Amino acid sequence: MNDPRVSKHPRIQGKTIDGIHPSSLAADCIGAAIDSESGAPFLPWDPYINVETLKRWQRELFDVVDELARLEGWPADSYDLVVGAIERQPISTLRPDLHYFRERLDKARAAAVTGRQREPR
Repeated sequence: MNDPRVSKHPRIQGKTIDGIHPSSLAADCIGAAIDSESGAPFLPWDPYINVETLKRWQRELFDVVDELARLEGWPADSYDLVVGAIERQPISTLRPDLHYFRERLDKARAAAVTGRQREPR
């Protein structure tokens, strides 16, 4: 695991660590990583990503949304709302959003090639 919160801290395996003994934890927390700030066990659901990766994902999403908005003729308010959310949204939603908007972009590109316009939302 590359998460910096656990790089220097052991996992709970059967001994008391930072005042926490496995017997005091729920069964599904045994083996959990220990947070360096709180000392609490945690189970990260996603790998750690660095700032460069985050910025790259945000840029990818922006590029897809920008082209989609142009092809679909979004009103300025809708465009501003979606683009403004890209930088503020939780990291966990970036990949699903990128997938969703890529699918829409593929359909919009296909419609543009065939000359069909997408129905306004």
